[in-house]
Amino acid sequence: MLTMCVMDDIKMVVNGIAYQIPWEKHGIRIVGTAEDGQRGLEMIRELRPDIVLTDICMPHLSGRDMIRKMVEEHLPSRVIFMSGFNDFVYAQEAVRLGAFDYLSKPFTPAQVVETVVKLREAIVEEAEKTAKMRLLEMELLENRRHQRDDFLRKLLHRAPSVDNEQQWNNWQMHKMLPCYRTLIFDTERGEQGKSLAKMNEHTITALREMIEEREDGIVLHDGSQRIVALLPASRSIDMESLWQEAAACIEGEGAGPISLGYSTIQEGPAQLAYAYQEADRALGYRFYSSTGGCYSYERTQRTSDIPRYAPDKEKALLYALRSGNNEQTEYMLDELFLEWISQSDYCRPELMVQQFKTLCMTVYRTMLEVLEGVPCNGLAERLSDIQGLPLLTFAEWMNITTEFCSFCCECIRGQQNKEYSRVIQQVKQYIEDHLDSDLTVNSCARAVHLSPSYLANLFKRETSMTLANYVTTLRIEKAKQWLLEGMQVQLISARLGYEDRPYFSEMFKKHCGMNPSMFRQHYFEQQNAKKR
Repeated sequence: MLTMCVMDDIKMVVNGIAYQIPWEKHGIRIVGTAEDGQRGLEMIRELRPDIVLTDICMPHLSGRDMIRKMVEEHLPSRVIFMSGFNDFVYAQEAVRLGAFDYLSKPFTPAQVVETVVKLREAIVEEAEKTAKMRLLEMELLENRRHQRDDFLRKLLHRAPSVDNEQQWNNWQMHKMLPCYRTLIFDTERGEQGKSLAKMNEHTITALREMIEEREDGIVLHDGSQRIVALLPASRSIDMESLWQEAAACIEGEGAGPISLGYSTIQEGPAQLAYAYQEADRALGYRFYSSTGGCYSYERTQRTSDIPRYAPDKEKALLYALRSGNNEQTEYMLDELFLEWISQSDYCRPELMVQQFKTLCMTVYRTMLEVLEGVPCNGLAERLSDIQGLPLLTFAEWMNITTEFCSFCCECIRGQQNKEYSRVIQQVKQYIEDHLDSDLTVNSCARAVHLSPSYLANLFKRETSMTLANYVTTLRIEKAKQWLLEGMQVQLISARLGYEDRPYFSEMFKKHCGMNPSMFRQHYFEQQNAKKR
């Protein structure tokens, strides 16, 4: 739908053309009318119609003067002149001024429609040709851009040759980037190395356009998550601000936190691969952050020593581990990590990772000592997996190390539970074998080589009853068994270590509600009743 303005100093002519002809049926929409040239020019400036149908002779500003103004001001409207003077001179001047056609009054509505539709078709055809030409130009530019970017990507990852120097100049790099910094934007980071959602094409395009518009450099898409920028070093760049804008570009797109690593100033194709390596090494320092950041290669040159921790802290950690105390183990790990963090601001990430792996190996060796050859399913496999993990982040390595130590504590506790169970079984067997003896916590503890207090606590924890209660309960159950087998009460009392029969009877009655003889009599009476 093209737009059109109609101008004539005769209002009836304006209304007849503008409102009596169904222009929308022909793809035309009337957006304004005027009865003098000055008002018409102002309307054209404001509305920018596609077509202007105007009388050549009008008050205040003639159609000829109006079209001259339009040419001077580069107004894009196309003009059809109308005139009551059937003079070839007017037609010639109209064409010379750039009019599409000339209508002589009087004319019919059909003639007006025919001329306007012809202009509309010409405008549409011209627009289509222009669009095709622009598309071809864009494709050509994009193709050349792809060729240039492919050349630069190859330089990023290999040493240049003499031919590369020539291509560098052919692509005008020596003018665009006489000196440059290489920047890497990367979001490829996830929990324990798992890939995060990739940046989509829309996000990549938005990020590239933002960088190119802001810094006037070259931006390459280098892999699914990486964007590499080559920016001129002729002016100072606020890298922190650039990183924040990049983070804002991908916010809400599902990709992980973005980080920026950048190189020192370099020049020429020979240094591009080195600049890329510098930026990549700087990017490695995102190891210390899980939310992205901005890192310079110069920072990597101020490396600190490998962080250490006090030997007594490691000793306390391993002591907690040997006892299977997971809470104390995690507390000591936090102490170690805090000491590392306070020292490791500029420590190379790969050295920091080696510290974590060494700590895990120390824990593993301690486990082998504690377990003394007793297998713990999955322990060796877990250590092997840890030794093969990628760089990850400092926080992720803390979690991995803590999880490994927690698993070790579980192994220790599992072994302890087996040992406790074995000790309790030994104690129970000892009690059963010595029911006729004076059984005390001290005598039972000597039998299994434990301290009385330790055994008492262990027995209560594992069986939910005191050792003395267990002995009494077992004796009563044995007494019931022997009573029903017909054994004399006196003999049962002696076998259970009760020298005083009345005391035994009293104990039995206390637990069963009746003395031994009555218990036996009551049992047999019940059996006889069932038979009847």
